[in-house]
Amino acid sequence: MEDQGEVETTITSKYTWTIKNFSKLKCDTLYSETFFAGKHPWRICIHPEGNKVNCLPIYLTVGDNANFTAGWSKTANIKMSLINQLYSDDTITHVAVRTYEHNSTGVVAAYGFPSFVSLPEFRDPSEGFLVKDTCIIVAEVSVENSGHEDTNVDHLPKKMYSSTCDELINFKGLCQIEKDHVNLLEEACLKHPSIIESHRKRKRSQKFTEWSITTLGKVLHFLKTKKVKDMNDDACKELQDLWEELEMVKFDDLSC
Repeated sequence: MEDQGEVETTITSKYTWTIKNFSKLKCDTLYSETFFAGKHPWRICIHPEGNKVNCLPIYLTVGDNANFTAGWSKTANIKMSLINQLYSDDTITHVAVRTYEHNSTGVVAAYGFPSFVSLPEFRDPSEGFLVKDTCIIVAEVSVENSGHEDTNVDHLPKKMYSSTCDELINFKGLCQIEKDHVNLLEEACLKHPSIIESHRKRKRSQKFTEWSITTLGKVLHFLKTKKVKDMNDDACKELQDLWEELEMVKFDDLSC
């Protein structure tokens, strides 16, 4: 019998990052929440204050470099868009193919577009990119996904879950979560005490706990803030991606 080997498939994931109160950000580097293309975690990275050539850079990066073995590499097709909220035809999109690899110095670089848009154009509300102090960045990532790659989410780094500079709250001594998700998670835990109990009994790592609680918070926030009229193709895909992540966590007794 002929050995067919591992079957590889192309996995594409689309992630929309809405950044509110942009002018109030007080940090040099800002990361989005983690999203997955197949088994691979990714984040968008920006520098809100711009760079030396007075442009807003937008990058795509992976997780904590220490979690990758020597020789790890992954080629990704990247499509990044800065949405024009006033004139959709003026949305800026850049595409590239980049290979992320763990090199001899232990570094997995962030790749992207250092001159995505000039800062004066970006900061001018009449241009449509920063409206009501809110901007929207969309990342579309395609990778080849094979069955032999490590899927252990315990390897995901803690720092990957911060999506703002200072809006993280300690949740029941388990992890740091977004402030907007606290009340929703509190309600869920009152209705389903096993959410907390199962994590404490299983003695999962801090990284896994933070990832799982954050994922649940994202799903609850989506269901709370989205209405039927909001459920276009992008919103349905976002919910599907969130639900697939939640299924990986396998919470006990989380029915309605």
